[in-house]
Amino acid sequence: MFKDQTVWVTGASSGIGEALSMALARRGARLILSGRKVAELERVAAADGSLATCASAYFAYGGA
Repeated sequence: MFKDQTVWVTGASSGIGEALSMALARRGARLILSGRKVAELERVAAADGSLATCASAYFAYGGA
């Protein structure tokens, strides 16, 4: 169902997002991972050879 589909997973560095990433990778999806913790995203991406694309997103509050 997800073979050769591209899926963007937010919050992929832990918990449900990490588990979802692993499950989608096992089903052949191409993944884009985003989250706030670069080291954790890299860990998740390295955990399974199927997780080839790793991106990080940072959110900062600039306050007025």
